[in-house]
Amino acid sequence: MIENISFDELVSLIRRNYDRDVLITFHSIGDRDAVGSAVALSEYMPHSTVAMPDFLTNNARKMLASVNYDKKITAKFVHASTVIVTDADNTSVLGPFSKELLAYTGDVLFIDHHLRTEDLKTELPNAASVYVFSDETFNSTCSVVYAVLERLNYRVSKEVATLLVNGM
Repeated sequence: MIENISFDELVSLIRRNYDRDVLITFHSIGDRDAVGSAVALSEYMPHSTVAMPDFLTNNARKMLASVNYDKKITAKFVHASTVIVTDADNTSVLGPFSKELLAYTGDVLFIDHHLRTEDLKTELPNAASVYVFSDETFNSTCSVVYAVLERLNYRVSKEVATLLVNGM
């Protein structure tokens, strides 16, 4: 079942997954918004893994280097209880991870700021639940993530704030 969720429901889902094993990924050719929002969420979620479907843009790599981000962003789809996809609202933009998500049986959460362009009804037939938060009133996914972290009373570090601002 696909469920379009409100901001409050998004915050609740992030809070509920705080201490679970979570895979956080983003669209193919990860840019500053996609990567910054994924890494910022991973800093909040202690048991999360950030994975890239293929590669990062030069600007995204420079952004991570500017904050001395030294954690590994894996290129492998790691099975977890929940998958969070930042800066995308469908599987067609996930490169090699599209096939992985087709077989995935856990919960999937898409966080985006663009106008919905595709329907997910037939895209993830095996997922337990699929949640989509997509709100054009936000200028970036980083701004969505910042608002979520603020609502959760999570004090972002200077490095995370830098990533979020870069993504905005």
